[in-house]
Amino acid sequence: MSGLLLGFYMVLMILVAIGWSGRNNRRKLNSPCNGVSILIPFRNEEENLPILLKALKDQNTNTPFEVLLINDHSTDDYKAVLHPHLTNCSTVRLIELQEDTGKKAAISKGVDASKYDIILQCDADVIPGVDWIDAMTCELTDEDALVCGPIQINNTGKWSWFNQIETIMLQAITAAGIYWKFPLMANGANLLYRRSDYLAYRSAQWGSKYQSGDDQFLMEFIQKEGRGIRYCKNQSAIVLTSFSDHWNEMVEQRARWAGKNKRSNGLKTLINFFLAGIQVYFIFLLFGTVYDTHYFWLALNFFFLKSLSEGLVVLFASSFFSFNSLRLIPLFALYYPLFIIQVGIKSLAGTYSWKGRIIRE
Repeated sequence: MSGLLLGFYMVLMILVAIGWSGRNNRRKLNSPCNGVSILIPFRNEEENLPILLKALKDQNTNTPFEVLLINDHSTDDYKAVLHPHLTNCSTVRLIELQEDTGKKAAISKGVDASKYDIILQCDADVIPGVDWIDAMTCELTDEDALVCGPIQINNTGKWSWFNQIETIMLQAITAAGIYWKFPLMANGANLLYRRSDYLAYRSAQWGSKYQSGDDQFLMEFIQKEGRGIRYCKNQSAIVLTSFSDHWNEMVEQRARWAGKNKRSNGLKTLINFFLAGIQVYFIFLLFGTVYDTHYFWLALNFFFLKSLSEGLVVLFASSFFSFNSLRLIPLFALYYPLFIIQVGIKSLAGTYSWKGRIIRE
């Protein structure tokens, strides 16, 4: 049983490594679109918004763009922070949610207010590079409807190495799934799509009963429609972000993510559960050593080959994300199963805390 599970996991990790390496971006930074609407849903981001707006102001592009800031009932001093930007820049607009709440409602309102067909969506806590707009938009072709952009962790702290390794693995899985034409996940922190496609997705009410998960549901809708999905493997398209460095907050964040992934159907759900389940199975083997020493050798071999498989994925993607601490892979492989168990327990509750708000599925 252990050998079968591990063998399947190793095959998946090899496919991820191949998928990540399968296509290099060689497109010139020459945006083909007539304009871009940048959507930034936010809640209580007074510290991050000026940094993001400064990065957008410094964009090296000839493409016209507007910035739509959609406020999801913030309780901080966001108006004072945004005032100079709204006063001095006609391309920056603030939109207030009224009765509706949540990121999904904010995105929907932002799309309705956008004047360009190309939508570039990001979170308020990211920092894009100067060529971000052109790097993302030049990936969009007539056949493609969705472009997933790369995300990189830039904070330092006790668990920064853990966040970096996990993010690299998730980015590699995202890119590989798209390469194998079986996309498993998307992230609204760096996402490009057409307004017309979003409106079609909304009209179809795909995932409408959930408060969040628009990025995942939009990806699934576009795939069902037979439209193209791309991963922008271009370092100029990377957005930097910071994750919490507190273990419990990290668990809370990933539980929200897991909540949207478990809403998928069919084989995708099985693969996502398997990727998490393999981590849980390692802990099961460790507990088995209490009753039978035979489990110790099973656990040891399992851990070695699991670490090797995960290390292969990180190794292939490490240069793209400028990660040079590969020696920490075994430590990650040891902590990650414990982390996944906590995330799984938290996600089963179906109730999450975010920005001072309780979210229930």
